[in-house]
Amino acid sequence: MISSPQGWTKRAAGVLGLAIALCAPSIVPAEQTTREIMRFAAEMAREGNWREARFRWEQALGQDPGNYRVLNNLGVAWEALGDPKKAREAYQKALAEKRARPIEVNLERFERAWKSIDPAEERDA
Repeated sequence: MISSPQGWTKRAAGVLGLAIALCAPSIVPAEQTTREIMRFAAEMAREGNWREARFRWEQALGQDPGNYRVLNNLGVAWEALGDPKKAREAYQKALAEKRARPIEVNLERFERAWKSIDPAEERDA
């Protein structure tokens, strides 16, 4: 039997640790699917939280590296965050993965917009 205050504290800590360990699997969320991550990222973008959207789209890209939709969305996010080089790179990677008209339209629109803002910017060929 534990009668000292120190002994009681150690036993309580051990019981608490065991309880946490037993409950941990239900506390930790299951890994999200790429589709769920993309859905959340789109919601963040609609709210104007472009940093979070970009972070989530990069997370989705880590799960599905060849996903041209994620790459296109990253291009939009980088554009919104004011990084034209990363935006262009993401759009170009998306085009390389799948020649899709919406991506071509975004890239063309992006090129026109940035050329009008900064005509001196060099294009990566």
